[in-house]
Amino acid sequence: MITKYGMSEKLGPVVYGKSDEEVFLGRDFGTQKNYSEKIASVIDEEIDLIIKTQYDKAKSILSENMDKLHTVAKYLFDNEKMNSEQFDDMMKGNLIEEE
Repeated sequence: MITKYGMSEKLGPVVYGKSDEEVFLGRDFGTQKNYSEKIASVIDEEIDLIIKTQYDKAKSILSENMDKLHTVAKYLFDNEKMNSEQFDDMMKGNLIEEE
C-alpha cells in the first residue's frame, strides 16, 4: 500500500521500488529497491504505524461487540451455519430463532 499505491501522508503519492511483473528464464517475481536507506526506514515506520493503528482499531471493535460475538458463537455452535441476514440481525442486537 505504501510503496506501490502511495498511501502514506509522509511519503506522498510516489511508487517506491521497481516491480518485476514477468517471470523470464527462471527469474522470480521481485522488487528492485530504487530508494535510499532513509526512505526505507520511513517506509518501515509507516508500515508499523498502519499495522499498530489497525490492530488497535480491530481490538476495539471486537471488545465493544464481545456480547454479540458470544451470541453469534453460541448460535453457530448450536446450528453450525448462519446466513448473512441472520448475522446482520444478531449484530444489530436482534435475537433470531434457532433452526
